[in-house]
Amino acid sequence: MFAVVAISPAVELSVLCAGLIDLDWTVFIQFGLFISLVIVLPRLVFNPMLHRIEERQARTSGAIADARAIVKEADRKVGQYEDAVAEEKRQAMEERARARETARAKVAATIAGVRREADARIDRGITQLQLDAETARAGLREDARVVADAIADKLVGERA
Repeated sequence: MFAVVAISPAVELSVLCAGLIDLDWTVFIQFGLFISLVIVLPRLVFNPMLHRIEERQARTSGAIADARAIVKEADRKVGQYEDAVAEEKRQAMEERARARETARAKVAATIAGVRREADARIDRGITQLQLDAETARAGLREDARVVADAIADKLVGERA
């Protein structure tokens, strides 16, 4: 399965002594680069970036607060508008009810006047009819007497 490979003694020694990091003069260069980057990078990159992030946060926080204030004011104005509309509707309904009641009163007064006039005409008509009937009865009574006398005279004249 595994093949055994022959390795020279020099390679074998270098493999056994080799680690992940070689500790030689380049360690000082790497350490110097690391320290310089720790000093330079915050000043050139991190601090300006953090400053811009904080400015952006402050602007957005301010804008959000302003937007909330505007929304709150808009909600208040909408509430005032809705209250005003409701009040106007209520007043319009009251005015319409008053107008309706005034119209009903006028109609009732007109109907009452017409009824009084009709009742007066009917009463005058009944009175006139009664007078005409009495006159007609009186005339018929007179005519009945005249006819009765004429019949009696004819009957008496025929018998005699």
